[in-house]
This record gives sequence, C-alpha cells and structure tokens, in this order.
Amino acid sequence: MDSYSGYYFGPDIFQHPKTLATLVKNGVIEFCRDQEHGEVIRFDDRRDVLDEFQRGIIDAEAGNPDDAEDSTSPYAYLAGRKFFNQRQRYGGMAYREDQGRVCHGMVCADTGERWEQG
Repeated sequence: MDSYSGYYFGPDIFQHPKTLATLVKNGVIEFCRDQEHGEVIRFDDRRDVLDEFQRGIIDAEAGNPDDAEDSTSPYAYLAGRKFFNQRQRYGGMAYREDQGRVCHGMVCADTGERWEQG
C-alpha cells in the first residue's frame, strides 16, 4: 500500500468485493493498473475522502446531526460516522501510536491527539 499517493494494493485490499463495488459506484475509488503492483485502487480525491471520514467521526463524537448532504464526499462522511458508532457500540482495542495501532481521524489513547494519514 502506498497511502501517500492514494494507491492501495495487495490481498488485504481486495478481500471485500462488495464494499469495493459500493465505493466505485459512489465515485470514491477507481480501479487502475500499475506496472509494479498490477491491479490497484485509487482514491479519486484522497485528501477530501480522508477529511470527510474524519469529519463524520468528529460529528458522531459530538452528537451532531447527520450532515452528509453538505459533504463533498458523503459516502466517506457516513462511513466515518458509522465507524465511530460501531466502535462505541462494540468496543475494540484502543488506538495507540506507540504500538502502531492507528486509524485516521481517531484519537490515540497514548497521545490524546487525532491521528492523520500524511
């Protein structure tokens, strides 16, 4: 995975074909071919997708109403809200930067800061 360029590849990326199909349908990603890595996916506007995912998390944390209609990437926004709400409902290990367990937009327990992909 080359998260800085927005290109993602490898077996883990293609494990959920229904999710990928939904992301393609909503214009979030596209399939591409790369000479070095073969089939890859690319975010249409990676920074925008990440920003809206994080905004969904922050709105869910604050208890704000759904604001997807004003989002530049509604699917990413709603995914962030859903991700946060599922973590609240079902729990999970704390995100910790010192252990490499991080997620864009989520607060790390060890730093108290929101982690962001570069």
